[in-house]
Amino acid sequence: MIRHCPPSDIALQKVKWLWYPYIPFGKITIVQVDPGEGKTTLALHLAAACSKGTVLPGMKQRPPFCVIYQTAEDGLADTVKPRLIEAGVDESMVLNINSVMRTAFIN
Repeated sequence: MIRHCPPSDIALQKVKWLWYPYIPFGKITIVQVDPGEGKTTLALHLAAACSKGTVLPGMKQRPPFCVIYQTAEDGLADTVKPRLIEAGVDESMVLNINSVMRTAFIN
């Protein structure tokens, strides 16, 4: 079943930003660059900053909050954790997804 509504039924909302104008809260953000350009470094430094409530450039102070981090490329023990520690993370505020249950769909 498809639900639909005309734009006149949609209430406008302001975007809330983690880091304006790059990363909005509640939206998917894709960081796509060539290998070795710093995607993981950026993501882990952002996670560390959020875990401690560090002010991001151009933004106001905000309280620390929990971050969920998932990677399909790097090992948690040999790459992710050492880099988080190097970035000054509050380890209690980062949750790493290390496995995903597959769900079977039956017609």
